[in-house]
Amino acid sequence: MGGQTPEARTLRDIPLMRRGSGTSWQPDLIPSSMLHWDVSGWGLMFQGVLFGGYDVQGGPRGERALAGIGWLMLMADRELPSGQLVASVMLSPEPFTAGANGGYPLLLQTGESYRGEPLHDRQHPHDLFMELALSYSHYFSDMWGLLLYAAPAGEPALGPVAFPHRVSAWYDPLAALGHHWQDATHISFGVLTAGILTPMAKLEVSWFNGREPDEHRYNLDLRTPDSYSVRLSANPMARVSMQVSYGYLESPEELEPDVSVHRLTARPTSGILLGGWPSPQVPPPRALHDSARHSRSRRAAARCFPRRGAASFNNAVYTRRHHPK
Repeated sequence: MGGQTPEARTLRDIPLMRRGSGTSWQPDLIPSSMLHWDVSGWGLMFQGVLFGGYDVQGGPRGERALAGIGWLMLMADRELPSGQLVASVMLSPEPFTAGANGGYPLLLQTGESYRGEPLHDRQHPHDLFMELALSYSHYFSDMWGLLLYAAPAGEPALGPVAFPHRVSAWYDPLAALGHHWQDATHISFGVLTAGILTPMAKLEVSWFNGREPDEHRYNLDLRTPDSYSVRLSANPMARVSMQVSYGYLESPEELEPDVSVHRLTARPTSGILLGGWPSPQVPPPRALHDSARHSRSRRAAARCFPRRGAASFNNAVYTRRHHPK
């Protein structure tokens, strides 16, 4: 391969690994990490990330705990004469392995609640059902089509690829400290998404349940959808992926039911395959200056792939949250 990844010139050329979490995109460069089987015209794929260890967070606010972190995913796809059908089920063991006392210790982390109190210095476990979804892409031609996505548990078109599915999480499984700001909607119980699709760009809108999951991690917290979002994604080349999105979240916090949120996000991601270790290729996102709250993060990962050399994957995420008065 010589370290090169073919460009997606038609809709059928889009590699499955471009799909991140929900309907989000990541660089085509990312090599497949799935196990594949072909069964009666269906392609079955299995992938996952599981980590276990002893978490030590020092200082007067820190704690120690055994924790298991990760997720497992089964996907089934079928190529149709006019498109592609994909079903996905993603589960997390964290309610069983990282759910004690509201989650595993993580200094400075915030987000969600436990026993009526906001969590701090802890990362909440993800729900058992992270995704139960069905998506269909209809190809009107080789160059454009329609995307439909429905999920009782899934992710709306808002924000970047959620942190557990970024390449940086392969070796750094702990949640990014900006997780609650940047991709807290990656588990939403009730999502409908529609979009216009081309080989290099996608425009989506979502209608979804904006309330974050509660502390009971084994069920589906279904409610009537009350929030919306729009996202523009682009993969201008195999090693680059970008997105910008806006969402209105109606009453996302269980402890603050009268507060709604406007969320604006932007993210570039790049990956490079070279003979040696490359330098980061992501510029810092431009900040907006006003009274709203902002979150910025940057993570990078490097990995060697057999027969393909070294790879560097870099993410920069910017999020702006505004609470309407």
